[in-house]
Amino acid sequence: MKRKKIEPFIYNKKGEIIGFNLHSDAANEDWLRAARLKRKADEGDEEAQKKLDELQNTGMYEIEEDDEPE
Repeated sequence: MKRKKIEPFIYNKKGEIIGFNLHSDAANEDWLRAARLKRKADEGDEEAQKKLDELQNTGMYEIEEDDEPE
């Protein structure tokens, strides 16, 4: 099993940015949780800010299928 990191930007063949990949980090993938943590962090909750930072810095991966049996 191979994992491929999901990049935050989508490029065309010329290398120009043509879109954003909202599934590139855990905060965007679990946006309800991130929104709740942000609200708490804005109210001064340091623990919520730490958890939000962790979500924003956690990259997402997709699994690439391989033909080898396990």
